[in-house]
Amino acid sequence: AAEALGREIYELIPTEFSDEELAQERRALTDAGAWRDEATWYGKDGTPLLAEARTTALRAADGSITGYLCIMRDVSERRQSARQLERRARQQAVIAGLGIKALEGKDLHSLMDEAVTLVRGALEVEFAEIDELLPGGEELLIRAGAGWPEGVVGTERMPSGRGSQSGYAVLVGQPVIVGDIADETRFEVPPVVRDHAVVSAATVVIDSLGRPFGTLAALSKERRSFSKDEINFLQSTANVLATAVERQDAEKALADVREAERSRIARDLHDEALRDLTQAAAETDRAHTAASDAGTAELLGRQ
Repeated sequence: AAEALGREIYELIPTEFSDEELAQERRALTDAGAWRDEATWYGKDGTPLLAEARTTALRAADGSITGYLCIMRDVSERRQSARQLERRARQQAVIAGLGIKALEGKDLHSLMDEAVTLVRGALEVEFAEIDELLPGGEELLIRAGAGWPEGVVGTERMPSGRGSQSGYAVLVGQPVIVGDIADETRFEVPPVVRDHAVVSAATVVIDSLGRPFGTLAALSKERRSFSKDEINFLQSTANVLATAVERQDAEKALADVREAERSRIARDLHDEALRDLTQAAAETDRAHTAASDAGTAELLGRQ
């Protein structure tokens, strides 16, 4: 109070309004009698705070305004909690939507393309990708991606194991989170990640019936942390993709069985037809032989 009493309000709270704009605001406040607004303020340490301000005109008995009462409070935490709830609701909607499409039998590659786009938006990162573990287990291929320039998705490969974050996630079988790749010592950072100025990343495993298909990753060009809820969202999305992979594998196995059965039936039919043809040919030959023998005997009898 000692620092504020007797001083002009705009000495304490600087404003970018001109004198004319301030006069207009005061007239509007006088006419309305009350005013409410939200603005971002900065503490002495530079920390941003979202403040809610409520201002009410103080009137004398004759109705004239003698001053204003302004109450300000920090609503940063409340708004942050509300934003977290909104983000969580959006993330749950993403998982539910992908799950329905996976159950409906949507094409796996189309589902992966949609998943990385939704993950990128939900987690507010620059890049998202699905890395598929290639046969042999030595490399991973960026099979689907969002935010990457042309020529990366479907082409760029990275080492498995400790040669990349995705490879390391497959190796340890659990989520791998990096706050700053400059400080990373658990694994090597692939050139494609460094070349695109990635700073922070989170990677989870897409596990199909105990066999890793690959990974789902979110990558940010700004240093950031990934909350437990965000990792759960990423893992839930990966689980939906794993279900789609299992469905595709099951459909392929069923198609292979059907094709093998069709081939067997075709072979059986072919063999049976061939046996019938051979038998018919033999019977015809016997019939011809019998007729020829009969004709010969008749001829000899006449002679």
